[in-house]
Amino acid sequence: MDVWLGNSRGNFYSMKHKTLKPSDKEFWAWSWDEMAKYDMPKNIEYILNVTGAKQLTYIGHSQGTEMAFARLSEDAELNKKINLFVALAPVAMVGDIIGPVRLLGPYAKNIEAFFEKFGIHEFLPNTEINQWLAKDFCNDKITEFVCANLLFLLGGFDIKETNVSRIPVYIGHNPAGTSVHNILHYAQSVNSGLFQKFDYGSEKENMRHYNQTVPPLYDVRKIETPIALFTGPEDWLSDPTDVNKLRPILKNVIFDKNIPGWNHFDFIWGMNAPQVCYMDIIHLIRRIQQ
Repeated sequence: MDVWLGNSRGNFYSMKHKTLKPSDKEFWAWSWDEMAKYDMPKNIEYILNVTGAKQLTYIGHSQGTEMAFARLSEDAELNKKINLFVALAPVAMVGDIIGPVRLLGPYAKNIEAFFEKFGIHEFLPNTEINQWLAKDFCNDKITEFVCANLLFLLGGFDIKETNVSRIPVYIGHNPAGTSVHNILHYAQSVNSGLFQKFDYGSEKENMRHYNQTVPPLYDVRKIETPIALFTGPEDWLSDPTDVNKLRPILKNVIFDKNIPGWNHFDFIWGMNAPQVCYMDIIHLIRRIQQ
């Protein structure tokens, strides 16, 4: 069984472009809309071409699920190429998220104006500060707890699943950066509570991009691919209220597991993730391949 690890554009590990440089404004002119429309299907096409396989299983976490929900709702052919979509901490509607990210919503226009004024197009890049925090500040027993709580403030609290000795590693790699445009899209989604495309801020611009005055909605009811949902009640970014709005309109959910006590990061960093989550995924993949 091949395992291919994907990556999102514009973060620390993905800063190259054929014609643009990170210092160019156009380099950052995208949100998860573009990742869903271009990056995800191209990655899948590449993998299928290299392996010669007809289908693959797509496993996404957080924004990785959002990209899949968006693209699969619009691309009937892509649905045929994915035999199973595993959604860890699924994200679509985000109107009920809690924590600091929610604070972005009311200030969407201010965020855009501020960064535009100063010509800043990259949001929270991975810098020397991350490395200092990882190597010097977060690397002892007292400050490990402080750094762990910084992560919990974003994704929800669950100290039981956290390997505190690994906190410096997590801090050293996170955040890894994205575009201001992408963060603005999330702020818009918090405000609207809808799963829809980027709002260009005026009827004229929306008409130019979408041929309608408001951003189109993504209709996840059109997704045919079998879906497995893995959720956590303490997840602040894939909030249970938002997930409960998503779940009933997905017509092909074949597996749905809510893991007691889990937050947003337990799906990737949880100490018991192999036993509680990953074995289920392996069994699902084997079952779907039979």
